[in-house]
Amino acid sequence: LSQIVFLVGVDRTTVPSPDAVCTTIAVVLHYLLLCTFAWMLIEGIHLYLFIVKVFYNTKIVWLYCPLAWGTPLVVVAITLGVDFCDYGSLNYCWITTGRGANWAFHVPVIAVIIINIVVLVIVTTVVIKSAKRKDPDRCAFCSLLQASLILVPTL
Repeated sequence: LSQIVFLVGVDRTTVPSPDAVCTTIAVVLHYLLLCTFAWMLIEGIHLYLFIVKVFYNTKIVWLYCPLAWGTPLVVVAITLGVDFCDYGSLNYCWITTGRGANWAFHVPVIAVIIINIVVLVIVTTVVIKSAKRKDPDRCAFCSLLQASLILVPTL
């Protein structure tokens, strides 16, 4: 959905200033892209709980949707409340660069990437240790390669 909004609306600017359509497109695009990264974080957390904490409480799965759709909504609402004019520019319907609002996108994205890298390292370590216990003669590099090839696309 975010890709469709991007392709259809990112260049819907008007001169001399962005109008309500451009601002709406920028807000929706900001929200949908943050939701995408929030779902990536949820996938990383779920993978960690599934692989590392094998007997985790499955009752927390119902929290995934509210967290993945609600947290970005809070970030976008705060950004809108702080400075409504930061959405839309003369060139693109996106967050204005050079001001503080672009951090409302960059910080969550960077945090998700860092957390998912940490999860990848932890899960890969657990998978390698598990493979070593099952087959002590197997090379560590082969286990690392197999775990990485399986886990990287999921995160």
